[in-house]
Amino acid sequence: RLAQGSGEQTLSLVSAHPYLGWSDGDLDLWATLGYGTGDLEVTPAGRATISSDAELTTFGIGGSAELWRGETITVRVKAGLTQGALDVDGGEGITALDLNVSRANLTLEATRTLQLASGNTLALALEAGGRNDGGDGEGGHGAELGGSLRYAIPESGLSVELRSHGLLGRSDYSEWGVSGGVTLGDADGAGLSFSLKPSLGYTERSLDELWEQKLGEDGDRRAAVGKRLELELGYGLGLGWRQSLLTPYTKLTLDDTGRTWRFGSKLSSGERWRTSLEALREERGNASTDHSILLKFDWDL
Repeated sequence: RLAQGSGEQTLSLVSAHPYLGWSDGDLDLWATLGYGTGDLEVTPAGRATISSDAELTTFGIGGSAELWRGETITVRVKAGLTQGALDVDGGEGITALDLNVSRANLTLEATRTLQLASGNTLALALEAGGRNDGGDGEGGHGAELGGSLRYAIPESGLSVELRSHGLLGRSDYSEWGVSGGVTLGDADGAGLSFSLKPSLGYTERSLDELWEQKLGEDGDRRAAVGKRLELELGYGLGLGWRQSLLTPYTKLTLDDTGRTWRFGSKLSSGERWRTSLEALREERGNASTDHSILLKFDWDL
């Protein structure tokens, strides 16, 4: 939903985004395709709503490979390409649109993991690479820098992490973000689990973030670079069938534009497959409340 001074525009889509991943430890590959169809509704101030058909297509491919492994240090190279297109047919009162966005990146990552005398682990990761944004909106080349520090206590299931990310080298656009996280729970997911994740600035590099950055209005962009807090509480219940686990959970996200509630359950069978059903309630200030349902299924061959 894009609020404007002369009225309001609402884009409603039903889409599917199948994802395929493959890994052998040293090499990880993934690919995804997406297609959606729906309507763009425009409500000018003081006038009736008009609408037009809209179509969304997305594509992504990428992977990572291990270049070198030492006793405590691992070096990997990562690459990815994501593209998306939004087509609006147009009509009386609505201009036809053909919007395209793309992102390509190549990154080198070095990770050092230390096993402490207490049995706890400390992991430090540094990454550097290049990124190119194309299509409609801000575009150009830039250098990406990032890092993370993670401390884990396996005995209690507690881990603490701090991450940072920045885009340098572009005079017309800057991007940065820092985030943290505290998680508590057994490694197998059984019993009580809790996570708290505050962040400030840009912390995502997914296709969703790419669309918000390229096609959103100023209000959406301020939200993308603002403050954010995520809290999640769940409880894993063993079902006694092929290591299956049922985890009901509740998640609350707070940011500069409002809050989002997520209520759902995850069902998994060891590391073989995972599925989840989630209901979302988005409350955005004075705007109307949006509801949606999300179904996900992952299967490791």
